[in-house]
Amino acid sequence: MLNMKKLTLLSFFCFMAILAQGQSKMDKITLGVQTGLTFSWMKSNDNKINSNGVPLGFRIGLHAEYALNEKFSLCSGLHMAIAQGGHLKHDVGGNFFPNSKLSSPTLNNGDKPLPDGVDIKYKLQIFEVPFSLKMRTRDFGYISYFAELPIFTLGLVSKARGSFNGDNVKAENENINGDVVALNLGLGAGLGVKYALTTETAIYLGVYYHSIFTDMTEDEGFKAIEKVGGGYDQVSENSKGTMGQISIKVGVNF
Repeated sequence: MLNMKKLTLLSFFCFMAILAQGQSKMDKITLGVQTGLTFSWMKSNDNKINSNGVPLGFRIGLHAEYALNEKFSLCSGLHMAIAQGGHLKHDVGGNFFPNSKLSSPTLNNGDKPLPDGVDIKYKLQIFEVPFSLKMRTRDFGYISYFAELPIFTLGLVSKARGSFNGDNVKAENENINGDVVALNLGLGAGLGVKYALTTETAIYLGVYYHSIFTDMTEDEGFKAIEKVGGGYDQVSENSKGTMGQISIKVGVNF
């Protein structure tokens, strides 16, 4: 995971170095900071695994724009998204975290450690490096409008916690890093409005949609299906778990 962190940071600083080539280009670069609330949810391509909640999180980070002309810019940055994820309710229980160091061995050992109907809450911390194209309108006094799309994001999960809630099972804040894929890719888009405070400083507000389309779960566990007469059939759990997100961002460019 350390190597992935270095790769993510290197991608950002390489991008910034390219933008900063030559003193004559410095007037085309805008730097800033941004933060905002996020509403995220987990989803699965298995119809026996259902989305079951939309937790509130937040994001904070650095932002950089390189002006191609008066209407178009290339954007990047380095963000940290906190308390991302959501709930997945499994109609069929089993062992979904075989590689994680959980607080009790009963949670990921045995024929069926997690029961049918168990609700699993994912709480993730993700470092993000976005790359996007921003299009903006002309100024209407101090105000202009913008659209940012597509937004391609490289994400690195630095912390993953899970909570389990089901019949005879209740556990909070379990370390599930071993069963969450560290690196992920996402696509998104956003719309917003910018207000110029001075000729060099502006604030902006935007609403964004983001989707992580790569599988976020390692899929090395199994579903335990009860057999007639007793016992369980253990079936590989190979569903694709992804994440959607709506965020409200507030930022300052200077």
